[in-house]
Amino acid sequence: MTELKPLRPIDAGLPSRNRLAANYRKEMHSGGTMSHLPNPPSSANTPTPTFEPVTELQNLIRERAFELFVERGRESGHELEDWLQAESEITGKKSIAA
Repeated sequence: MTELKPLRPIDAGLPSRNRLAANYRKEMHSGGTMSHLPNPPSSANTPTPTFEPVTELQNLIRERAFELFVERGRESGHELEDWLQAESEITGKKSIAA
């Protein structure tokens, strides 16, 4: 019969938590930057989203599209069609349906 060897702990050979914490404190007290760690994302570099104000034209199209929706009996599933028709009626331009 083969003799079984005792199992090694999973963290065997790795620095202990105490030693890791001590190294961190030592580097911080010595003015270290922990440059080996990735930098957290900077909010200064994150672009601020911008939104265009709703124009009067968009409000007119929205209102007409809603009227078309009501005339159809409030049947859903025709939102794009209603919007394109309202846009065409208000601007006088024909829209190409998607």
